[in-house]
Formats: sequence, C-alpha cells, structure tokens
Amino acid sequence: MPRIFKIEMLFYLLLLGLLSVSATPIARWHRTLKGPQQEVRSFDESATSMSSILESLSSQFHIPIGFEAYPGDQPASIRVKVESGTVYDVLDEIIRSDPRYIWVKSDGMVDVIPSEKDVRNPILDMIVTNFQVSRIDKYRVSELVTELPEIKVRIEELGLYRHELKSYPSDLPEADPILFSLQLQQAPLRVILNEITKASSSKIWAFAEYDDRNKYFSIRIR
Repeated sequence: MPRIFKIEMLFYLLLLGLLSVSATPIARWHRTLKGPQQEVRSFDESATSMSSILESLSSQFHIPIGFEAYPGDQPASIRVKVESGTVYDVLDEIIRSDPRYIWVKSDGMVDVIPSEKDVRNPILDMIVTNFQVSRIDKYRVSELVTELPEIKVRIEELGLYRHELKSYPSDLPEADPILFSLQLQQAPLRVILNEITKASSSKIWAFAEYDDRNKYFSIRIR
C-alpha cells in the first residue's frame, strides 16, 4: 500500500474516532425520523395555541421542532386540516392559520419563528462561547441554559425574568428521562436548544414572553 495512502487512511480513521467521541448518541424517539418531506395521509387537528398544534405535529411525524412564540401571544383557536401531502404542506397550512410566523429547516429540525426579525428575542441569538454538559437530562439542562454567563448577562441587560408556567400534562417530568452529553462552541442559544431537543429525544422546545410588558419569559422542552 503506498505510503501516502496509508497516511491519508490513518488521518481519516483518527478523524472518525474524534468525531465519534464527541457525537451525541442517537435518541430513541427520533430513530424513525424521515424529515418534513415524508408523506401525510391525513392531518386534522385543533388546538388553542400554536405550540400545542406544533407539538401534535411533532408527535405524529417524529419531527423535532423549535418554537419562538410571538411576544405576548394569547391563546386562540387553531384548526389545521390537510387530507394528503407532506409535512411541508402541513407546516405551510399551520403558517397560513397565523401569518405572523414562518418555518425554516434547521439541521434535522424545523424552527417556527416570528416572521418579523425585530420582534424575535435577542436572547435566542446570543452566541455561547462554550457549552458542555455530560450525562444530564432535559429538565436540568433547561434550567442551566439561562445561567450561562453570556445569556445571564443579556437577560439582566434586557431586564427580563424567567418564570415557568407549567400548564400542560407534558410539562410534568418523565419517569425515566434520557441522559445525554453535548458539546458546542460558538453556538447561538437557539441552536443549543435545537441540539438539546434532538439529544434528549424531545418533541419541541418553546420560548414565550408574557405579561403586559413581556418582561417574563419561559423556556420549555417537552
């Protein structure tokens, strides 16, 4: 075997080994993930909030979703009906029901965010220099993300306060949550939440601001 080929092969195997050490284990809920292009024979759902109908979509088609609610969003009846098509078509129909939002593909996930850039919360786009957790569940890591130095400083600058409203059955802790490890560098909080959702085999993360002045916010991973 030529010497150059041996060196290239050794480099490739070394790189593969390094990647396998830092890779997130495949989450059991996402093993059947086919992506938004998968066929939909029927989707007919009603809900009182955008996050609820997105969670229903995620549950049925194993599509992990990131959701940033429009500031001060109030519960409103939503019905989405698609008789045939793909998950893309369902997402389009969901957005038609509330044009304040857009949806975008994001590395194995779907993010649903406000269509107006100036209403998106800057916390979610803050860059975190180094994020590293080991053998942790989504409940604990959800508490930790807003204690990261870069995020904590920005929250204080904006005069925001975190307060969780646990009003859904899915907000109750699971009996046996998945433990996972994750390491990211120079990543926005939005991307970190996406990776947590995939690694923890969760359906959706949701960021919401509320009260009259939108001074309180919540981050839920379900």
